[in-house]
Amino acid sequence: MPETEGNLEVKDYSYEEMTARPFYKGILEKILPDNLVKDLEGKVFVDLATGAGGAIAAVMSRFSQLENIFGIDIDPKAIKSCKEKFLEEGVHFLIGNIEKTPFASNSANIITCANAIHLTKIRNTLEEAYRVLKDGGVLAISSAYIGDVMYPTEESAKLWGGIAIEAFKLAVSEGYGDDLKRERKNRKNKQITQMGLEGYLEALKDTGFQKIEYFITVAKMSIDDMLAILNYDEFAQGALPGIPISAAKRFLSEAAIKIYSSLDCGYIERAWVTITAQK
Repeated sequence: MPETEGNLEVKDYSYEEMTARPFYKGILEKILPDNLVKDLEGKVFVDLATGAGGAIAAVMSRFSQLENIFGIDIDPKAIKSCKEKFLEEGVHFLIGNIEKTPFASNSANIITCANAIHLTKIRNTLEEAYRVLKDGGVLAISSAYIGDVMYPTEESAKLWGGIAIEAFKLAVSEGYGDDLKRERKNRKNKQITQMGLEGYLEALKDTGFQKIEYFITVAKMSIDDMLAILNYDEFAQGALPGIPISAAKRFLSEAAIKIYSSLDCGYIERAWVTITAQK
């Protein structure tokens, strides 16, 4: 079984652990290709669904000329944490819905949205980004939930599915079977919007974006990477809806440890897609 770097205690609330993982930092560092960002002095950069501020930190580390930086997220806890984290950098953070932001039309030069657009009404978010961007402005989005490419191989899809199945079995064994079935039956709206890569490209084109490009990064995720994701509240709630989140995280973590213990290579692959476009 692969060794872990830290304890496996379930966190009460954390996606900072995931955004701090080296594999994810590497993905964020590539969200803005160099050829799309030039003459950045005085330009306005907006990060949608900023979360723990990972995309802002990654972009700032590469483009120090940026001065007018804004992050928006619907979660007050995330915004509070980011304000403390970026206090000395002078980044502006605000609470808000990224499908309807308070930013003026034609006001931003760069907009990013890192691993969050699938949690929104995708076309609404793209239309809002288009409204806020200036002519020639750049949009960069990334997601690990683009349906037809998120599993690089059949084996990776099988392993991810195996974790979900094992976690479900554990939940049922502790008496949560009826809760899971009832919640899944009653849920009218899926937490994650399912859209394939061609769907994203078409939606961007329909919104008016041009020069649309994409690339895929395949992450080889260790057990610690996986546990960080499984302790992300939204992931746990989506995977095992209707049961206490602490229990959901525990079942998912135990399932992952079991699956990883059978691996020879010590990692499971997942594909992140980064898409860039210009207004």
